[in-house]
Amino acid sequence: MGLGPRHTSLLERLAATPPVWGNPFAMQMEQQQRGEARREKAIWHAMRHAHPKRPLAPATPLPKAKGYERMWQWDGESIPSKKLKQNDVYTAAELREKGFKMPAIPKADQKART
Repeated sequence: MGLGPRHTSLLERLAATPPVWGNPFAMQMEQQQRGEARREKAIWHAMRHAHPKRPLAPATPLPKAKGYERMWQWDGESIPSKKLKQNDVYTAAELREKGFKMPAIPKADQKART
């Protein structure tokens, strides 16, 4: 096996005996169990280290004036803690600053269909 200090293997140094596979499917079953454990650990890690998702702003875009930033009309409820009032107009930067993700602007052909 692998050479370590004084020509010993890792299993010998850890005082563990290598598994004896009497059943031809035992090794395959252990590999499946290890794979499942690895997948579960990956899911657990992703849940613990997930980035918080920013909510989508309930706002509708207003027509953009040339030379100015696009304005958005707040369609959601008033939120006093974030100083947002219903049916008030804000810039995208202000809404992003308050923790919201901006919705996609509908294209011209999509506006005609709806």
